[in-house]
Amino acid sequence: MLLNIKNSEVDASLQSIKDNVFDVIDANHDIDRVWSILYAYCRNVGLQEFTYFHLPPIGAQDFDSKFLAYRGDEPTKISANKNSLFETGRSFVFPLRKLSRPRTFKTLAEADILSSEQMTSFRGLFFDEDISGLVIPAHSPHGRSGCFIFKATDDAHEFSKSEIREIHWVAQATHRSYSRLRKKTRRSIKRLTLREQQILTWVARGKSNTVIADIIGISHHTVNGYLRSIYLKTGTSDRTTAALRGIGEGLIDL
Repeated sequence: MLLNIKNSEVDASLQSIKDNVFDVIDANHDIDRVWSILYAYCRNVGLQEFTYFHLPPIGAQDFDSKFLAYRGDEPTKISANKNSLFETGRSFVFPLRKLSRPRTFKTLAEADILSSEQMTSFRGLFFDEDISGLVIPAHSPHGRSGCFIFKATDDAHEFSKSEIREIHWVAQATHRSYSRLRKKTRRSIKRLTLREQQILTWVARGKSNTVIADIIGISHHTVNGYLRSIYLKTGTSDRTTAALRGIGEGLIDL
């Protein structure tokens, strides 16, 4: 899903958003509005555009859906390449979320997480050697990850540590807010009972029904009964998928 926000006039109140950006982002309940808030912040701190990737965890209901948001003056290149951005094995999107800290465009190669093919693809879409920008990984509960790519207004801009730290925190807050709002659009899963959580946790740890029965002190037939209830609640039909769904949706903790 590509969200290319139109460059409509941003509210005057958002033009001075820098001082209270965290409160405004956290209080917002509309996804499109979140991107407008982030874009207003970007323009206040010398960033001309951003691209955001949201990657649901394995097992989540929306795992097969990959989300992309862009805000800037030239969406054509991103829109034309959106299908290839998530191509398994070739995409630079998946490795970027594994960054341990923000990277500037100039130091991205030092992270040594992109193949030469992936780096060439990244450069072709976002920058050449003369453009300044930041790549910032973002994370939220239950394994939801994302990545922001910010391009500076000034091609020669050198980011200070304090600038990078602030942009990093704003990006993280935005990602957390987007993850929260995304959750509201997904089908609600019934809560598992404590016993169901216990059994699914052991399933996720690779234990058989017989072993689970011995650990908990119940019969394996009772374990089977609990699993049928777990399948019904999680919308799954087998142990592996149920375990992944439990982890991906935060129903159990390992």
